[in-house]
Amino acid sequence: MSRTRTDDLVGVTLEGGYVVEAVVGEGHDGGTVYSARDAKGARFAVRCPRLAPDYSLREEADALARFAEEAVTLADLGRASADIEQLVSHGVTRTATRARVPFTVFAWLEGKPLDRWAATHPGPRSLGEVVAILGPVFRALMVAHAKGVVHRDVRPGNVWIAKAEGRTAVKLTGFTLASHLARGEPSFAPTHGAPEHFKRAYGAFSPATDVYGLGLLLVELVTGAPALVGSDAAELYLCTSDLAKRPTLRARGAQVGAALEAVIARALAVDPRRRYATAQELWDAVRGAAPELTPAPPSVRPAGVDVTESSVAIPGIGGAPGALGVGAFGSTSPSGTAAVVAPTRGDARRTLLLRATAVVGMALLGAGGARIVLGSRADVPAAPKHTVAVPTASAPVAVPVAASEPADAGGSDSGEDDAGELVGLRAFPTDMLRVPAGTFTMGVDREGKGDGPAHRVTLTRAFYIDRTEVTTTAYAACVQRGACTPVGVHVGDVVESTYGCNTDRDRPTHPVNCVDRSQAERFCAFAGKRLPTEAEWEYAARGAEPRAYPWGDEPPTTCEQAVLPAMTGACGERKGTAEVAATVKGTSPFGAYDMAGNVWEWVTDAYEPYPSGAVTDPHVPAKPGFRGILRGGSWDYSEASAKTTFRLPFAPANGNVSIGFRCARDAD
Repeated sequence: MSRTRTDDLVGVTLEGGYVVEAVVGEGHDGGTVYSARDAKGARFAVRCPRLAPDYSLREEADALARFAEEAVTLADLGRASADIEQLVSHGVTRTATRARVPFTVFAWLEGKPLDRWAATHPGPRSLGEVVAILGPVFRALMVAHAKGVVHRDVRPGNVWIAKAEGRTAVKLTGFTLASHLARGEPSFAPTHGAPEHFKRAYGAFSPATDVYGLGLLLVELVTGAPALVGSDAAELYLCTSDLAKRPTLRARGAQVGAALEAVIARALAVDPRRRYATAQELWDAVRGAAPELTPAPPSVRPAGVDVTESSVAIPGIGGAPGALGVGAFGSTSPSGTAAVVAPTRGDARRTLLLRATAVVGMALLGAGGARIVLGSRADVPAAPKHTVAVPTASAPVAVPVAASEPADAGGSDSGEDDAGELVGLRAFPTDMLRVPAGTFTMGVDREGKGDGPAHRVTLTRAFYIDRTEVTTTAYAACVQRGACTPVGVHVGDVVESTYGCNTDRDRPTHPVNCVDRSQAERFCAFAGKRLPTEAEWEYAARGAEPRAYPWGDEPPTTCEQAVLPAMTGACGERKGTAEVAATVKGTSPFGAYDMAGNVWEWVTDAYEPYPSGAVTDPHVPAKPGFRGILRGGSWDYSEASAKTTFRLPFAPANGNVSIGFRCARDAD
């Protein structure tokens, strides 16, 4: 067949009504990228992978059949995760030269790749900030790996900050699916290659290949410098394959703990079999090694910005107040890389610095090695009644739920207390436990950790605390009355998604999640309660004795003790929360459920280091720029974070699938 000229598609109307307007660049492996418009004037990117000019008719037919199969798979990935660019159409057309031309169509991407963004925002970054940026990339790869798909080209040029309608979203683009139809392996950027990219003797491409790419991205974003160092492909290959020179965080100058360093070292193992098998495993390991990170960070999606002149402020990213400049987004993709920029939904659990954009040459290393593309480092009405089982110390009690006006301390004007109609409203002792005044040891002595030093705390007043975490049904009643706002994964006022957020329709007896500190406070006030202080929470969880966990010092092993990863029982086969009070063997000394695992719980204190001496009725009030505190661990965190002493500083305006709460109230 004759080879198609790069401009042959201009003026052609593709299947689906996409009219090709112009050539905009070179695509993956020498293909061509065009811009196109549909009948409504919306802009799209059309990518045409190059067919080998010496294919026989049979080889060409096989290649096109493979292209169609991979395009269907790529479209399915985009539907499964909004963190992945979405293919909207594909097919095969002909040009004036009558050559058959395969094409894929993606919505046009306004924005820039993260390597170009990083070039204008140089310097090291906090690990929490980096995890927040890469969260959508991890989520995207979790979905792909679960479907048996390998990206094979995880690098910053394929991670895009896309803009639409004043919002931004991090997108993973550049899957090798439906992009490579020539002979041999697809090309790759050696600046982000895994050992098996350079030499297939290390093994076949697998999800572990993507894990290696994720490890490099983590190192580069944290340190602000390349992970792989070399002036040419040969030196970069040696950097990937030298067992004594792992490009880890410490090796690149970052000061991190031994546990996190070990995680990155494993992700960057030369032998793919020694790495984490999937993006999910790496994500779990990173969060287990550094549980102070923001849990399940949402995609970066600020709103209300002038993308042609302004920087995008991302408040509270990385679990602390502040802003991260994301640069101006006036440019479009020079390579035509496209992504759907609809609101990101992500997974329930849910996946930068360099890109070789100017192709200057290629090399081949080792028999069967993949082609290497060398490039420049780019600049980079009344509510219906419900019935909910609310557990007591002996047996569940059915409590009717209906909308009512918020109860105040004096009850209703009629002299009747209608607050008990809501689960979680002043229904003592059904839904709350009385904790007497007392003295206990708060915290634990661990050098360099935020949950120490151990110190004596005296609480001079008894208090009540919810027996369980607040349920979705109770919270929904508050929303119905207009006293609470709907839940959602969010950063400040920007709602990222509701995917993974429990609702009263599908999980009426599960804990409410995806709530920030203010939402928790509003519900508790509506219920005639308040958030517990941090000291009250810890005393209710461990009692007068210094227990590591609510039930004692032995770590949990079953779902009847705690809803955490790697537990035996039903929760070990399920992702997400469990019904409240399912942990019948994990109650606290006072009889509270789920004070280890299920969801993190907000307390009313602001975060600051503990005092070294004894204190009475401690409370740290909020002040401008404060960080909130989460306690108790969650379904997607390690057992270490579920200890009675563990503290997680967290941005108070952020809501997350891992975060819920319970309320307290003065006993007097």
